[in-house]
This record gives sequence, C-alpha cells and structure tokens, in this order.
Amino acid sequence: MQSLDVSVYGPFKAYFSAAQTDWLLSHPGKVINILHIVALASKAYYNAFTIKSICSSFKAAGHWPVNSPIFSDTDFLSSFVTDKLLNEENNSDAVLNPHVEENSQSPQLSTSKAIVEPDRIERNTPCIIR
Repeated sequence: MQSLDVSVYGPFKAYFSAAQTDWLLSHPGKVINILHIVALASKAYYNAFTIKSICSSFKAAGHWPVNSPIFSDTDFLSSFVTDKLLNEENNSDAVLNPHVEENSQSPQLSTSKAIVEPDRIERNTPCIIR
C-alpha cells in the first residue's frame, strides 16, 4: 500500500467533494467550471496535506520511524520467483531452444551501391488497386 494514498489522497478527495457540494449549495442553478476548480482544490489541499497527516501516513505504512519488523518473510515470497542467477537464465534458453545454434550469425546489411530511381518505384494507390 502506498503511504500517502490512505492518509492524504483519500481525505483530499473527501474535502474536495465537500467543497464542491458547499459551492453548489451556495450558488444554486450554476455549474462549476474550470475557473472554480483552483479555488475548490486549494481549500481541500490545505485541509488534507498537513504535516500531521503526511507523517501519520508514513507511520501507518511502517516507513517512519524505520520499523523493519513490520514486514515478515512471507511478504517477500513472491520476489523469489524472479530471483534467478544469470547462468540459470542462459541454461534455460538452451533447454527451451535446443535447435538454435550458439554461433548463428545475424542478417547483414546490403553493401550494394545500386540506387533505386524514383520513377521505377511502383506507386500503389487505392485507384490502381481497384
């Protein structure tokens, strides 16, 4: 879980929604447009992004103060699937593709100096294809 999602962004969303509701109630029949968004978001921002809420989000996630026992070994088990040595990866490729030669050459670029003239290039347009 991300640290700021619960303790900061969640309340920001709630404060922003409350600011929208307050504005709509105080301006009946009007619509919130792009010019009102900054004023509404600033109210929500100053309520949600406080030092207290940011610090509490890092404490809740175990990031501060450093709390290494918050995660057990089972929390890291999924990473063992990707923990492979480089030699193991090379051996697995050899098993999966036994017919691939180890010293196979890749295609080379042409060294021909012939120039293709523009009038010899066929133009395929929808009219010609029909």
